Amino acid sequence: MSILNQFETKAPKTLKTVRQKCYDYAGAYEYFQTRVAEMEEKGNYSWVKYNENDGDWEVRVTLHSMPLYWKVDHVLEGGKQVLVEIKNPQGEVIETRNKVIGHTALVVPSEEAGIELLHNLANNEDKGFKDILTTAAKALYLVDEQELKHINEYAETLFNDSNWVEEFGEWDDRDATSEAGNQVYSKGKTNKMNQYKQLARRRLGYERAKVEVESIKKAPKK
Repeated sequence: MSILNQFETKAPKTLKTVRQKCYDYAGAYEYFQTRVAEMEEKGNYSWVKYNENDGDWEVRVTLHSMPLYWKVDHVLEGGKQVLVEIKNPQGEVIETRNKVIGHTALVVPSEEAGIELLHNLANNEDKGFKDILTTAAKALYLVDEQELKHINEYAETLFNDSNWVEEFGEWDDRDATSEAGNQVYSKGKTNKMNQYKQLARRRLGYERAKVEVESIKKAPKK
């Protein structure tokens, strides 16, 4: 018998805040309500911003890091729906989708109107918003369970087959040391890894379509 037996022990703990799962309407709506309540508590409504380029106030909602589409436009060419092939990291077509442009910004008259809208949606279930959240929740599931995994896997393959391995090492190799002495990715390697993720996104068909706006470049004034 040891005198230590009379004492309790504790292991170190790390507090980890886990957001609600947003893979169905109930989870997505609860997440939305929680975020609006947090913004109210902090007095900072990050989903309501002023767009200096367009000169209007916008409401942009995200489920975790995925932008919410308030409206979707189908991309047409010659009156026909444009299709996008979704591929796996092996280059095989696993799905064909309609190419769409998502409207991520909801234009409102003022900051106050945007804040009021968030509270109204959080306090009262709206059918139109329910339909939008339901669609977004299904999309988020595919992003988390398929899209991101495929993008990361393919990006790793592309990077490891490139000449950058000579400078930075392979994808999983941490090529720098932090001030605390921990092995980390250098800024240069992180930038390259992000570039290959974008390349993988394009090649696998996951790149988000955007509205193209033409602008005439004028000669500088003398």
